Amino acid sequence: MLSGHAGEGVGTPVDAAVDLDALRDRYRQRRELANFYQGQVTALNTAPIQAWVVLPVLVSATAVLISTHAFSEKAGFTILLIAVLLGVAVPVLAKMGHEKEAALIRDRYLAEHALLFPACPPIELVGFLLKGKHIT
Repeated sequence: MLSGHAGEGVGTPVDAAVDLDALRDRYRQRRELANFYQGQVTALNTAPIQAWVVLPVLVSATAVLISTHAFSEKAGFTILLIAVLLGVAVPVLAKMGHEKEAALIRDRYLAEHALLFPACPPIELVGFLLKGKHIT
């Protein structure tokens, strides 16, 4: 009567321990899957962040170039303006390109999670490339 099957009464402590171990193992598997895909999203986040380093480096290099060469004030301003525009455009373009890739990773994660764990909701992934939203 204590076999733990539905409708047969309450399970034994051994059955409860086995069920708990199975739940822990299933959660660990789900967590490993989510960690794998979260790692990919996090790796994608680094490229746009690193691209923002371009702006101060570009402006600094331009300032050194302008100060060491005899440019007119107008030419120096034009060179500096181009450097600033490039320094802003590179990270924005990097972010736009990587957002598409992050969305593909999210879609692959959701599809694989649905296939492996159809009865469980997916664990949330986060990243600013995913527009800062959680996957639910």
